[in-house]
Amino acid sequence: MTWRIWFALLCLWSFELAAVPAESTVGELLAERLALMRDVAAYKWHHDLPIEDLEREQRVLDNAVLSGLQYRLHADTTRQFFSLQITAAKAIQQHWHTRWQRGENAPDSPDLNHAVRPQLLLLGEYIVEQWAKDNGGDPEALAQRLGQVEGMPVALALAIAQAAASPRSYPDVARQVLDSGILRVGTTGDYAPFSLSADGDYRGSDIELARWLADQLRVSVVFVQTSWPTLMADHQRNRFDIALSGITETADRAQLARFSVPYYQDGKMALGRCEHSAQFNSLADIDQPEIRVIVNPGGTNQRFVNQHIKQATVRVFPDNRTIFDELVAARADIMITDHIEAQLQAARHPTLCVLNTGYLSTHRKAILMQADASLEALINKPLAIALREGLVRHWIDAALGVAY
Repeated sequence: MTWRIWFALLCLWSFELAAVPAESTVGELLAERLALMRDVAAYKWHHDLPIEDLEREQRVLDNAVLSGLQYRLHADTTRQFFSLQITAAKAIQQHWHTRWQRGENAPDSPDLNHAVRPQLLLLGEYIVEQWAKDNGGDPEALAQRLGQVEGMPVALALAIAQAAASPRSYPDVARQVLDSGILRVGTTGDYAPFSLSADGDYRGSDIELARWLADQLRVSVVFVQTSWPTLMADHQRNRFDIALSGITETADRAQLARFSVPYYQDGKMALGRCEHSAQFNSLADIDQPEIRVIVNPGGTNQRFVNQHIKQATVRVFPDNRTIFDELVAARADIMITDHIEAQLQAARHPTLCVLNTGYLSTHRKAILMQADASLEALINKPLAIALREGLVRHWIDAALGVAY
């Protein structure tokens, strides 16, 4: 499966979901999901569509596997559990089609794509989450609950209950990556030259590094959309195995995650209009009441501004892609950002310049990882090869060239 197909699945999978209702069991959630097969069957009946759709079934399975990995569920376990659900879903749909073929009137159905399938997707996520929490619960009670769904074959109800009762989990992250064949990479998609996204297509030096790492490990890469404000929360929810987006190694982040060996040294610089080149040579020059500082939220830029800018007016601007237009349009005077980004934006916008000659602070970029020694060893080995052979520097230079 190509990474673009995986990305399409992640667009569905990565939406924030409400918590599973505390009173819901796996059996209740499964029964609710399978009961919706009557609506699915009715829509297909009225639109002369076949019950079986192998391409969609594969997407459902792939999506379920990705959801399961968030809870360290073994890919084969999840795939078997959801394969049985798909078989049951088709059997239930066939039950209803048979009744309607015999002369019963098929009811009207909500729109399959816009009404029913979003419910099915949400319930699928709930099922995985609850399954990971209670290991399926009591198999007998689960089978009994599923048997109450009209059209459910008894043998399938028993098989699903048995599969739910015996999930397997990965012992560590490295084994999960290698056995599942999937490396989940969190990235913001808004920080050139490291990571940019457009129409579901990721590019940039860190994207090239992620793909190269996956190739070295002989696995597929799945890009998981994150953001600077939610980066560490997404990390703690185990939404990705590693994160690559020009991420700065900080003490706060290191308390919650591990970092790879660093792959780039950088520092904070002041970016502004060239007409001010002689005006801002230090933080003291910038931190004045009449100066307007603009900053993107959630990352080290905002942390630096919060620590060092006390008198200037600070405006938090949410879009890291268009924030530089605020400088060009003179709606802000200064943005403090990484030198590499300041250089790039100065090259893109003739009226913008890097205003100071020395770093305001220095830092290192590295791969953020789940706190697992096995994963750290797995990632650092090929990363060392990429650094030794100059590949990382080559990808950065190439991305800068395209961005310019």
